[in-house]
Parts: sequence; C-alpha cells; structure tokens
Amino acid sequence: MLKTKWRSKTSLDSIITFVLYRTPNVNLKNAMTPDIKRGKESCDLFFKATLISKELQNGYPQITWVNECKTSKGIHTKTIHKKIAGNKSKYSISRIFSSNPSENELEVWINYINSITVCSTVNNKHFCPTEA
Repeated sequence: MLKTKWRSKTSLDSIITFVLYRTPNVNLKNAMTPDIKRGKESCDLFFKATLISKELQNGYPQITWVNECKTSKGIHTKTIHKKIAGNKSKYSISRIFSSNPSENELEVWINYINSITVCSTVNNKHFCPTEA
C-alpha cells in the first residue's frame, strides 16, 4: 500500500491518497459504505452523502461522492471522495475541507477530482495521455 497526505499550512484541510496494490478488479458497488457508516457515527447533528458520478472513466470503474458532516461541537466539514478500480490496484483520493467551503471552491475541487484518471501503458483500452 502507498499512502500520501498533504495538509494545509493555514487550516486543517488535507488530501489523502491511497494505492492498494494487488487488489485486481475490485467491485466498487459498496465503496461508499464504510465512509457513510463512519460519518453517521461521528456526525451527530447532520450527515449527508451525495453521489457525484459512478460511470466508467478511461475504461475503469470509479465512484465519486461528497460527504457533509455537522457535529454538536461546531464542526462542519465536507469531503470529496473518489475510488477507482484498476486492473491490478485500487486507487483512492479524498479532499477534506475542515470547514464548509464556498460553492465555487467545492465545484473547482470536484472538477479537479473528476479529472483524475488511471491509465495503462500496456493496454490501449486504458490509454495514457501523451507528453507534450
């Protein structure tokens, strides 16, 4: 497994990525379930999961959604999640906002996360972008 994490220097915002090697052809049908369960357990005032997309991307299954959480301690977060099932590995990226982002900021990040794809250098069905 490979994990990377970025944390803002001015807030608690972060981005976490995972690559789970040797997990071929993962079924993403229940990919949202663990995050929804954790959200319902820890977000005592409000929790909502909104599906953004669930179609193939560059020939690979993917699912993208946003969780919103409010707690009685005054915490209001949103997290954009994306999971991709590759031929040999599973990929995950989460963009965590430590406070409620503006609609414009959320839209910019959703568009960016939607642009993230997986490709294969050995299978033309999952082409990689050419370098300029």
